[in-house]
Amino acid sequence: MKVLLFLLTVFALACDPSLDSKSPAQPFDPIRHDVESWRHGLIDDLHERLDARLSHKFVTKILDKEAKRPWGARLKGGIKYADLFQELYADHQMVFAGANGLNERGTTLLSYLEGASFHVLDPTDYHIERVRKLNDSFGEPVTQKLKLSGSDLEVIVGFLSNAEADGATKKRLLLDAIIEGRIDSLSHLTDHVNSRRALIAERMESAAELELRMADGALRFARDLRHFNLERLDWREIRDGGGSKKIIYGRLARTFDELKSSSEPQKVLDALSPPHPQYKRLLHARTRYQTIVADGGWKAVRPFKLEEGASSARVQELAERLAIEGYIQTPGETLDEELISAIHTYQRTHQFRETLEPKAGFWRSLNVGAEKRLAQIETTIQRWRESRFEGEPNYIFVNIPDFHAEVWENNERKMRFRVVVGSNRRRCDPVTKKWVMPDATPTQLAFLDHLDVNPYWNVPRRIVEEEFKSQIKKDPDWLSKNNYEEVKTKKNEWIRQKPGPDNALGKVKFIFPNPHNTYMHDTPKKKYFDYPIRAFSHGCVRVEEPESLAEYLLGREEKADRGDLETLWEELKTKRFHFDEKLPVFFEYYVTQVDDDGHVHFLADIYKKDARRLSEDKDAFDSCASKLPKAEDDGDWDAPSDSTSDFGP
Repeated sequence: MKVLLFLLTVFALACDPSLDSKSPAQPFDPIRHDVESWRHGLIDDLHERLDARLSHKFVTKILDKEAKRPWGARLKGGIKYADLFQELYADHQMVFAGANGLNERGTTLLSYLEGASFHVLDPTDYHIERVRKLNDSFGEPVTQKLKLSGSDLEVIVGFLSNAEADGATKKRLLLDAIIEGRIDSLSHLTDHVNSRRALIAERMESAAELELRMADGALRFARDLRHFNLERLDWREIRDGGGSKKIIYGRLARTFDELKSSSEPQKVLDALSPPHPQYKRLLHARTRYQTIVADGGWKAVRPFKLEEGASSARVQELAERLAIEGYIQTPGETLDEELISAIHTYQRTHQFRETLEPKAGFWRSLNVGAEKRLAQIETTIQRWRESRFEGEPNYIFVNIPDFHAEVWENNERKMRFRVVVGSNRRRCDPVTKKWVMPDATPTQLAFLDHLDVNPYWNVPRRIVEEEFKSQIKKDPDWLSKNNYEEVKTKKNEWIRQKPGPDNALGKVKFIFPNPHNTYMHDTPKKKYFDYPIRAFSHGCVRVEEPESLAEYLLGREEKADRGDLETLWEELKTKRFHFDEKLPVFFEYYVTQVDDDGHVHFLADIYKKDARRLSEDKDAFDSCASKLPKAEDDGDWDAPSDSTSDFGP
């Protein structure tokens, strides 16, 4: 019984919470938590804050002077964004430099900007030499070691408990109070600050310039890589945004804030690169072609008859020429299967027919110099920085010189098919006396709104005036014979072509409203898709696989199935399907692109956009007095015999 009573007593005592040997949990103190998290870096923060305060008068002096200089003078070696920095440096904070020169963030950023040439940008535009010189002038670093004691932390907790602030602002209040000697119990820290002040005073003017040069170089780079691009904005959006300068300055300010808060500034700038996979592929291709140019390029090859199995010195020349660009690995003097495959790959990537009986253009293309090929790649890299594409996961993409369209979903290419684009027929503008291409397909971004099955074709007035009237004059019944009809309302009248097998829009058209009134559509002239260079339309984009495209797009939203479309096509019934998701549709212009095997495709510069950009005198290039362009470097330019009388859009 005594044992039982003893056990019951022990059990009761064990269950009594009032007798718990552990002390009660302390309530969470956010201020103490913050102070503990700052403990090991607070002295460094104190140094940086002192550096910023000492350098601020020099920062202000430099910016006041630079902001008054003409824009052109600031652009040529000055602080280009001095007026913007007057706002960004109002908080006295140093981001990239201090009393010992560049800090870790600044050093990382300098290293990144030194590699700007990888993006076909000139590092000398970003103050690299001046930054290096300033940074080297600091010599041996000023080092001062000091540790916070436990009592120091208690004083800091007490001080901050009475401060009406939070986060970074609270820390700054503390640092300023120590620097200004307003916390008596931390006077030894103030003495430490004053000692540092004496050591670094003479360095701070250079530190201020170093800071601003580094910041200006970073924002110049950010502007050149991305922020200059206003292609997605129309004039109304630019006006409502306060003008192009204000919009670009807003972008630069956001990048500056990201650089200020990031420990990896190189990633902040790298994220500004064009997001399409072609951009990085082209950067690496450029490196390869730079090496080819540095090694002397390639020798000219002489035309000869290509016969399988033949061996000769000219075969050897051709094989060695193709090997330099990676089309063949082991060049020999025999025209064997490996060399034939290399020839066909070259032809395919330069828009020639794959044949052993090539035309003169094939040999002319082979003898285009490596320097020009490199320049073409670099021009395309710059064009990607001007792109309207911003990394959308779902979109339709047409590279006009590629004569293909692609459908991308979740960043994967789901479809790729041939297209016909606007012709490069040119005429002289009687007012400007400059060449124009009225049928050229425009570069643009629009959003897919709907598709029409068995559409009517409302003929543009320009085509009626320039091409239909002469036909009607010859034959008054020409319109009805070709399935056209005249439509009249109280306000307008126009000509349209009725649905049918000869309708210029074929079975379906894809509408994405835009100021150019261009769209994608089917065509009854399927033979046009057999030509490597397919620039035959009046500006719209004709699709080789319209049924598949329609099914894919409608299937994404379960709008219709194959049976619905087949019935409509058989019965020639017109029906419109609207899309809930307005896919972006990009029409862009790139004369080089890199395929999945790493081969660079050099495409036909059909509208002479690259030739114009690379010309020394653009006014002379545009002038109607200029000579016709010389023979094209790439592509088989033959055309169907009826392409000049093609009235379709």
